[in-house]
Amino acid sequence: MFETTLSIDIGRKNYLDYVYNRLKPHIRLTDSVVASSVNTDRCFLSLACEDEYREALHGEIVESLCDVYAMGFKYDYLKKKLKINRENLLIKTLLNTMTVFDSNNDKRAIRKELYGQPIIAIDGFFDFRLRAVREKWDEIINLTNENAIVFSDDKISGEFLMFLLDALPQSLDGVKICANGDRAELFDKKGRKIKMIKPVGRSKTEEETILFNLICLAPKKVLIADEKRFSDEFMSIVRQFF
Repeated sequence: MFETTLSIDIGRKNYLDYVYNRLKPHIRLTDSVVASSVNTDRCFLSLACEDEYREALHGEIVESLCDVYAMGFKYDYLKKKLKINRENLLIKTLLNTMTVFDSNNDKRAIRKELYGQPIIAIDGFFDFRLRAVREKWDEIINLTNENAIVFSDDKISGEFLMFLLDALPQSLDGVKICANGDRAELFDKKGRKIKMIKPVGRSKTEEETILFNLICLAPKKVLIADEKRFSDEFMSIVRQFF
């Protein structure tokens, strides 16, 4: 029997919830046993499965934690250390782009540290085992903070955002944003619905979530079916950068 327990500070419970939701399909397929608990300052997720599923379950845990660290913790880390004195939709889009930028290499480095290691405290593992990853993020933070005007001037913020977006590999010819009742949906050039990615561990507005998906998809062109549904700031960002 393979057993493991993950824990995290209660203030970051949303990340443990993400891991659980990511593991749900695998848990059902392998008849794994799951238990969760909370004490005064930490929350816990315990999982167990038969030995034949050990490697598969551990692999899924590792992949979910790669997302938690490379997308969730990284966003929080950048936001805390960068000299951001305002927080409009453009700044949020820039911060999300900085998080996505080079995230595949981040995940490779994180994955290397995670495999073969007992993972108990998610936040503790970040603090003590992912120092090299944080040092790489610190280099980006220090360079950006040397030019603090990046986050205080919309023109400079936009130029930096465009630089980062131009460096992302384009994956789709086009994306169309359509309204479906009270929510928006994304479709590719052939009219196929695109499953939107939910930002890891963070609650975002619909507009920020759409922009986050556009960053990840890096389409060559974006069309909007119902422009009146969205704010002027959202429309300006889409027109200017996508």
